[in-house]
Amino acid sequence: MTEPDLYQQDLVTAEERPLLAELSRELESDIALTPGFPEVVGELNLLRFLRGNDRDIVKAAAFFRSMLAWRTEFDVDKIRQRVVRENWHEYFDQRHLPHAERVLAYYPERFFHGADKRGNPIMISSDDFNNNISGLMANVTPEDYIEYRIARAEAQALLLHALSENQGRLVKLVHIWDLKCMTMGYWGKLTSAPCEEYRAKLDQKMKHCYPESVFMLIAVNTPWFLEALWKPVSLLLPKRTLAKISINGQDYLEALREVVDTKNLPVCLGGPEGAASPAGWNPEVILPVVGHCELQSRLELRAGKREQLEYVLKAGSTISWKFRPTDNDVGFEAKMESRSQPGLDEPREQELVAVLAYRKYQSDAEAKGSFMAEAACTLRLEWDNSYSYWRGKTVQYEVLVSHCEDAQKFAADAS
Repeated sequence: MTEPDLYQQDLVTAEERPLLAELSRELESDIALTPGFPEVVGELNLLRFLRGNDRDIVKAAAFFRSMLAWRTEFDVDKIRQRVVRENWHEYFDQRHLPHAERVLAYYPERFFHGADKRGNPIMISSDDFNNNISGLMANVTPEDYIEYRIARAEAQALLLHALSENQGRLVKLVHIWDLKCMTMGYWGKLTSAPCEEYRAKLDQKMKHCYPESVFMLIAVNTPWFLEALWKPVSLLLPKRTLAKISINGQDYLEALREVVDTKNLPVCLGGPEGAASPAGWNPEVILPVVGHCELQSRLELRAGKREQLEYVLKAGSTISWKFRPTDNDVGFEAKMESRSQPGLDEPREQELVAVLAYRKYQSDAEAKGSFMAEAACTLRLEWDNSYSYWRGKTVQYEVLVSHCEDAQKFAADAS
């Protein structure tokens, strides 16, 4: 199998540095209008768009603006914040995403399982999970399926961003697709007009919004009719794309072992006894790294208004925050609401307890704080501009929520 030419997966090469700077200048006004999420508008994602468009600045800028328009159309930033605040510690486990219970009941098609030899997370898809595309279409509305798919894509983007920062390179997915249960009949359903229409609204616009996210796609147990379909299709693909794709029949272990250590494969794909099965997931390689993900953003406070962010915490979670008002003073306080079993639809009738008393913070003065949850609870961070009837305010903030010991340094700095 040919080694993919991915510019060695370095963060930024000497040749790319001036191109990336030019792309950043070109998009400066567009980025200024966004919430500033680092995995969306940061240098790493700009680099993905630059490489995904053959280092063509004009094309990269056009696709980047298209991505921003798509995020506005589908309210993606709101979905992203829901994923981060409520499922930060397991946002790469799709079972915790919006509408997952209903979607996965009919279409449990993928899970994460460790990492490859380079440290890229492995995602395994299979049609051996009792997939029922007809049941999915009949019981999950297109709107709910779209929200689930977007949440999954945003969780994946957050994961890749955290891993890239931790490893000092552009981390991508290794996608293993097990096709052993794919039949001509099921393939016909997947490619039928009703199914295409069900997914079309999202797929047509979403496919260019997360470029350079896949390192390798390795298909295994590929049936004969798909191998036959692949041959003419492969003639139309660029060499760079072909280098990322490996199509294999039942004799696939050698291809997998070139990329993944056997110990990181599930039993169903030749891994050792005791390895995780498709019913579960394997967080050991990924979870300690995700704890390093620091979430940065900008909050716009309208005149006469208050804004709050909520974070659902499990027992033992630590949340740390830093913020800086950029123009004039703002009020701030932190409150805790206890919860017996945190969940998305749980009623919130408990009394709020002050974690940090209300006070005003002056412009350009950095404020810091942290809180460790002894029991499951919801923490509210609230900024106040209700006393200013004519002037809006802007707050730059950074939040880290983690179970990891490495997060203690951040918490200590904030105390």
